[in-house]
Amino acid sequence: MTEHEHSPLAIDIDFGNLTLLKEACRDWAIRKTFEFKTVRATKTRYEIVCKQEGCPWRLYARSIGEADNIFRIIKYNGDHECFGLMHTGHKQATAKFIASWILPKLKQQPDHRPSAMVIDFKTEFGIDIEYSKALRGKERALEMIHGTFKDAYKAMP
Repeated sequence: MTEHEHSPLAIDIDFGNLTLLKEACRDWAIRKTFEFKTVRATKTRYEIVCKQEGCPWRLYARSIGEADNIFRIIKYNGDHECFGLMHTGHKQATAKFIASWILPKLKQQPDHRPSAMVIDFKTEFGIDIEYSKALRGKERALEMIHGTFKDAYKAMP
């Protein structure tokens, strides 16, 4: 069994839009502890490669049909010849990703602290995140749950 057999990424897999494709790539990179860099990102094409020089991992997708919103993976090499991350942190572990990851827990425990999130993230993914990034992720998740102050103000009579 190769490392990428359970990957959500494969040739001829379709994504409803570019955002969903990017989220799947980011999630997979975090779970498999490697970073990628974007070679090309337009409205109709998306190409990424492993950040490690010389590693053959790469993905190329393009929009299909007339709507330009469905993206299909055209080329994909899921094999890595690199050792993954050789440093702490992770480029793809953004506040947006952290928010979507912590959202279910915050619905159950709204007082879950960012310091605990840092430990949870390290335990689940083996990646160090900064306290400030955990805080931004928590704030973003709480906005997803409750809305923003602007939204609440607009709703006032």
